[in-house]
Amino acid sequence: MERRQRHARNREAGRQPYRITENDREIFRLLARYRYLRTSFIYDLLPHRSRQGLSRSLRRLFDHGYVDKHREQRRGYNDIYCPDIYELDAKGEHVLLDQDERPLEITRLYRKKTDAPAKNFSHSMMICDVMASIELGLEDTGFELVTWQEIVARTDHENPMKLPCSIRH
Repeated sequence: MERRQRHARNREAGRQPYRITENDREIFRLLARYRYLRTSFIYDLLPHRSRQGLSRSLRRLFDHGYVDKHREQRRGYNDIYCPDIYELDAKGEHVLLDQDERPLEITRLYRKKTDAPAKNFSHSMMICDVMASIELGLEDTGFELVTWQEIVARTDHENPMKLPCSIRH
């Protein structure tokens, strides 16, 4: 049996019909919140699902074109030892929009897909990693992560991007 390539889609699997489940939508909502997300964070942010089941779901969604693996992750010297990095593809985004679901985004990273190399991929990855780490760190503390969209929605300030801010610790 031929070994399956990690970063290449299985074209035969992509031609077969695929029925989106609620578990798949859960992955789409998670990927819509972040621009990029490593499999290790996906496993931790969806703790009620098994790692093996999530791996299989992610692979099927990748083969059918609902999620993508950003090609910049393959440029690292140790990329074969790192967790895969997923992003929501246009097909997956359409599934969410068809269900009238638009989850709050954690980051405001640019989301248009092009063939041009991502100039700030490493920086964008760092932002997504930090935000996912903060969200995971807040899980059992009784605190919750308030997204920028929730902050803007709660204010009647004329320019919500210039809100006064004070930090206490």
